Amino acid sequence: MLKSSVVAITALFALAAQPVLAADTMPTVTVHPSIDRACQDALHVSPADTQYAACVASLKETLSMTKKMHEQRSQTACGEAGLTAGTEAYDRCVTNLSGALQQAQTTVN
Repeated sequence: MLKSSVVAITALFALAAQPVLAADTMPTVTVHPSIDRACQDALHVSPADTQYAACVASLKETLSMTKKMHEQRSQTACGEAGLTAGTEAYDRCVTNLSGALQQAQTTVN
């Protein structure tokens, strides 16, 4: 009886210790260099800080929304220029204009 209790307690202790050990190890996160630079240099938040993940997530979301906005504006502009959606000329127009908008924003910031 005592031996089985010791085995059970040892097993429970081993299970309980695993999450604590896992929580102590930091996961590796791949971050775009410009986002990493913004969080570290402008906001003074390093990967070791708890706010770093929130900073990265926020900037990724902002970047995603900005790209979608550029795409929508490009589609509107190309359509207003008389190009038909789905044609090669329209697709090229949207791609070029989206790239130009992104480049212009990168240059300003």
